[in-house]
Amino acid sequence: MANAAEGGLLVYLHEAIGIGALLKIGILFAKGFELNAIQGIAKVVWSDLAAKKNWGEYRYGLQFQSFQKGDLRKLKNLLEEIRESMT
Repeated sequence: MANAAEGGLLVYLHEAIGIGALLKIGILFAKGFELNAIQGIAKVVWSDLAAKKNWGEYRYGLQFQSFQKGDLRKLKNLLEEIRESMT
């Protein structure tokens, strides 16, 4: 994962995936000494292989479709903590 927001993710993957494909996603992160996960479904809304074609990587824009119960709140909290740590 290269970038994340409440609406979706920018990811680099080693395989070609078609626009419109639905992917199960898992975002692992540490909070203190505890490992947490955010799980859901995301849709491929754009792709670009030009920048990384030589390395066999594909860049994708994923749009969140749904989350497991409570995981949207976890994502919002994580993003807020990251924003606060950067100021």
